[in-house]
Amino acid sequence: MRGLVIFLIVVVVLVICIAPFTLWNQIQNFLSQANERLTPKNSQQETARPQLAVNVKEKSSYWATTAEDLSELVSYLAVSVSNFGNASAENVKITTIIDGKTQHRICDPFAAV
Repeated sequence: MRGLVIFLIVVVVLVICIAPFTLWNQIQNFLSQANERLTPKNSQQETARPQLAVNVKEKSSYWATTAEDLSELVSYLAVSVSNFGNASAENVKITTIIDGKTQHRICDPFAAV
């Protein structure tokens, strides 16, 4: 009988000493897993990319007569390109197309936006 009491006392002491550490580890594991589920995957690193906006404004225009005696509208356009992204854009090409035909092409390989 005396041996059984000593055995029970040893078991109770061990449970009292070990249980808090086991419980603490379980709580930490639960919190870290919950944090991983709540953290968005794409917030770790944002992709750098340019975001270009083109602004075209007609500076002046006039009607002219062609060699075939046809009227045509001659327009002078001001074109600007702005970059609102988080990376630069290189080798930007601007092409003006009217009725499916290329009218003017600006290509400056040294310009960065």
